[in-house]
Amino acid sequence: MSIKLLCPKKYAALSPLHSRVCSFSESPLASRLFPSLALLSFLPSLAPPVVFSFLFCSLGPVLFPAFPGCPALPILPPSVSSAPRTQRPHKLGGVYLGKLPLPGAPSSSVFSRLGSWSQCIGGKKGNHLLGWLSREWFCINLQTVNLSENGHGAKPLALEMDLGSRLEKNEQFLQKLGTKAVDRHLDLNNCRLTTADVREMVALLPFVPDLEELDVSWNDFVGGTLHLITQQMHHVSKLKILRLGSCRLTTDDVRALGEALKAIPELEELNLSWNNKVGGNLPLILQEFQEGSKIQTLELVDCALTSEDGAFVGQLLPVLQNLEVLDLSINRNIGRSLHSIAQGLKSTSNLKVLKLHSCGLSQKSVKLLDAAFGHLNELRKLDLSCNKELGGGFEDSAAQLATLEHLEVLDLHQCSLTAGDVVSLTEASIHLPALEIFNLSWNKCVGGNLNLLLETLKLSTSLQVLRLSSCSLVTEDVALLASVIQTGHLAKLRKLDLSYNDSVCDTGWAIFCQNMWLLKELTELDISLRPSAFRDCGQWFRHLLCAVTKLPEITEIQMKRWILLASQEEELECFGQDHRSSIRFDRGGFQ
Repeated sequence: MSIKLLCPKKYAALSPLHSRVCSFSESPLASRLFPSLALLSFLPSLAPPVVFSFLFCSLGPVLFPAFPGCPALPILPPSVSSAPRTQRPHKLGGVYLGKLPLPGAPSSSVFSRLGSWSQCIGGKKGNHLLGWLSREWFCINLQTVNLSENGHGAKPLALEMDLGSRLEKNEQFLQKLGTKAVDRHLDLNNCRLTTADVREMVALLPFVPDLEELDVSWNDFVGGTLHLITQQMHHVSKLKILRLGSCRLTTDDVRALGEALKAIPELEELNLSWNNKVGGNLPLILQEFQEGSKIQTLELVDCALTSEDGAFVGQLLPVLQNLEVLDLSINRNIGRSLHSIAQGLKSTSNLKVLKLHSCGLSQKSVKLLDAAFGHLNELRKLDLSCNKELGGGFEDSAAQLATLEHLEVLDLHQCSLTAGDVVSLTEASIHLPALEIFNLSWNKCVGGNLNLLLETLKLSTSLQVLRLSSCSLVTEDVALLASVIQTGHLAKLRKLDLSYNDSVCDTGWAIFCQNMWLLKELTELDISLRPSAFRDCGQWFRHLLCAVTKLPEITEIQMKRWILLASQEEELECFGQDHRSSIRFDRGGFQ
């Protein structure tokens, strides 16, 4: 129940202003005349009590101050929130505080009821009331009022609010953390919150009923105190985003969170990553998700999930019809329950992002996922990286991958791929017209076999990022890449990573640099050597500088551990003076 009331300016100015409800009862006489009568008592710390009565009659809610010489006043209707911004009282959190403005037209939503009612008073007295009200009264919006039956049938109204001091403390708390005033977003990510800070934040929640995003990630002291937050979740029932990553949550925290999710039915994003107590307890949290859940993003990275947790996720997925992002990365036991997860994925037709990085996937896992790909028509990003036992799984199981026509990102780095995998992936990738990012780094089989990817390089017209780091590339591979560039392919490439391929000789780098200028949209190039290697730059460095002058978008070239001769150092210095200084040459790595 929400109550809006008017308070005399002289009392509202007192600090602190104690707003206390003394009683809520029904007068026998009033109950025959009106639907209900409420008695409220305001107890300013420096003033005697002032008693008000609420009458709900045909004129709307009316506030009767119980002291002489002050006329009865209607309470502002809820439409105050829809009034023009210049006509609204000042809002801090969920509390309206400010002088009521006089509208320019009598039809103002704030004063329309008041104006028509004041005409009942008649003449100058009614006009005087409007002017006096705008000068002398504040509007206070009491967001939550709890009504309960007592033993005598009366309805005591329990509300304790130290308004002035509380608002001041809230402001001091936010200033201390370098955070601006809260309305819909409260970002306390990595703020080194103490237990006392958590309590201050909890006290803030009742003042922000419109809060939609709460992020307290990377704050260790949240662990063990989450119940303080979850007990106040009913105040922020509009919450859509809740991030609790790396908060050292305890088992009790996990249990409390599961109960609290009932109070935030609008939740769309839940991030519990890097909390190892989530593992083994996942059903305690997510069991409240029911059919019709609005969850769109579920992130459970490195949560020590068990195979039983994975099986539960598989059973839960059909309920999450709005799910768009699922990240189960760095949970190495997930691979054991992938059969259940893959079955569940068949029911998540809206899924756009699937991340299973370092999840203990095997060759068999590829077959299970391939069966699910045919149902994921909206998938944009697929990350199966760092699953070293995946190698060989794509040789006969990449057919459905070709059906992901909207796929933009395919990350398969460090998967121990075989030459057969590369062939199958090439056949599938030519049917992926939207592919923008392709990562095959740390797959040694690519070295000497880049020709297997030739069709991918030629037909992937949308490709913007190509990563082939530590792929054991040889001179012939780099020369082949240069020929692809020379024929006008890879025209939209923006980032190219050829680092840690130390087997490429100076001739190969020279051929590549002579054709690099054709990549007009290139912004970043990485040709760094691996940490254990140091080499002198050959004559190709001059070709590199020449190519860079023809690349309008280039901003960074990483060439760590390449050693420049004295003459090349001078050339680089002259280049910096004659051309754009915004181009960064990273030549570190000599420590």
